[in-house]
Amino acid sequence: MKKLNLFKYAAIFAAFCVLFVAGCGFFDDDDDDDDGAGNNGGTVGNDNRNNNPIDIPVILEGVKFQSGKAILDTVSYAYLDGVIKSLRNYPEMKFEIQGHTDNVGKRDSNMALSKNRANTVKEYFVQNGLMADQFRAVGYGPDVPIASNDTELNRRIELRRMFW
Repeated sequence: MKKLNLFKYAAIFAAFCVLFVAGCGFFDDDDDDDDGAGNNGGTVGNDNRNNNPIDIPVILEGVKFQSGKAILDTVSYAYLDGVIKSLRNYPEMKFEIQGHTDNVGKRDSNMALSKNRANTVKEYFVQNGLMADQFRAVGYGPDVPIASNDTELNRRIELRRMFW
């Protein structure tokens, strides 16, 4: 069973590396409209990047928390250490760490929990040598579901490259 989990996390980490390190346009600061403006000032959504893989957040599937808390489960450390190793190569890049929850419980509690979990990941990154100003932690609570909002799939941390 441990070999299967190790394989799962290795596959997730490999996918992360492909998106963040191998390219896919991820590191291209040019907005490709040839106006010379370069980046877009940090906007997300309707920022003329909707068809670009750079606008796709990466779900950090190896990041798990204790139930109802912003305390990392020990299985998360090795995964996050791999993410840190990749991000060390790109200190000039900025990222939004996005916390998400399902809709079980009170909305205010979910908003606070998602923000606290994003902050926990940011703190782990900073404690392990990354610069604090490289990251912004945001909690979206149940507001940005990727599946039916009563499922576990919405309890997640995402990392999105930003331009601020």
